[in-house]
Amino acid sequence: MGKLLIAEDDQDLRLLLRHVLTRASHDVSSVADGDTALHASSVERFDLLLLDVRMPRCDGAAVLAALAARPEHQRPRVLVLSGVTEEDEVEALRALGAHDVVLKPVDQRALREAVAAALATPRPGWHGDDLLAETA
Repeated sequence: MGKLLIAEDDQDLRLLLRHVLTRASHDVSSVADGDTALHASSVERFDLLLLDVRMPRCDGAAVLAALAARPEHQRPRVLVLSGVTEEDEVEALRALGAHDVVLKPVDQRALREAVAAALATPRPGWHGDDLLAETA
């Protein structure tokens, strides 16, 4: 399936997300803050980042801004985990680069569906030729 990174400061939720997504056959790593998520995503290629909005050391908006500064082929898709329900706030997160927003409390089925939809969406700048060029 996909190689996923979860960035969530709530340990119980992080463990639950990891369990649900591992059972859905994904390769899942997890971190507790935005700084660590940025570092992990700079040294390893993830298909999808599940990103909490409110975290210590570096919040979700700061992570999205830092990812936007990277070349397109070095950015993972991002699903934001948030309690935000206002459409203008959701659109602001999408404008920062989020593929979609998964609402908290997280519904397991909705999470699996959102992850599948995000993974099925092609990333701009990620082409098979780019991957071949990296290995040459």
